[in-house]
Amino acid sequence: MLSEIPIKIEKVEEKILNREILRAAMRAELDAISLYEQLVAVTEHETYGTYYPPASERISRLRESSINIISMWPDEKPKFEGKFYEIKEPPC
Repeated sequence: MLSEIPIKIEKVEEKILNREILRAAMRAELDAISLYEQLVAVTEHETYGTYYPPASERISRLRESSINIISMWPDEKPKFEGKFYEIKEPPC
């Protein structure tokens, strides 16, 4: 367990400690958001019969959407065509 790892906090620089605390808080927040989204999707699927893709497809969609978002930053008129998503000259 992480709580059993001996760490001498007094020897850690405050700047590094603050950064690691922020990083841990961000991870916890993302975990909570992810869990909430999964619960909503499963509930929606059970209640309304909407499509809930298997984990492998959700991961592929996440990977493709990440590539899509990153490609939009440097370009004014980005184009993207993937298996799940397609963008052609967005108005932004």
